[in-house]
Amino acid sequence: MFTEDLFVLLKYSLWKKDINITISEKNIMVIMELAKRQSVIGLVADAIISNDIPIGRDNVMMLLSYLNAVKRNNRNVDEGLTELCSLLKNNSIGYFVCKGQTMAHLYDKQNIRCAGDV
Repeated sequence: MFTEDLFVLLKYSLWKKDINITISEKNIMVIMELAKRQSVIGLVADAIISNDIPIGRDNVMMLLSYLNAVKRNNRNVDEGLTELCSLLKNNSIGYFVCKGQTMAHLYDKQNIRCAGDV
């Protein structure tokens, strides 16, 4: 049940598939824990908020907090990556980045995917 709900939300976030889902205030915590474990918390939070799924005011505030943290983390990783690339370039060290951060442009909303290591 929770896994199916998670997949429905991800399908919306990644491919804008229509969703018709009800999530109880009690179940939102389980779904978000699954999303955290799979590093898709920003995508799932955005799908719930974008579709106005009623989950209660406190839970909406929690999801907004998650989204802000994911966006802030993305900014920090982007800044660090830019600094690293400048350092390598200034020292004539060839490089190319093959990590998810460089693939963000493939996402509809680039700043809601969870950033990892570089």
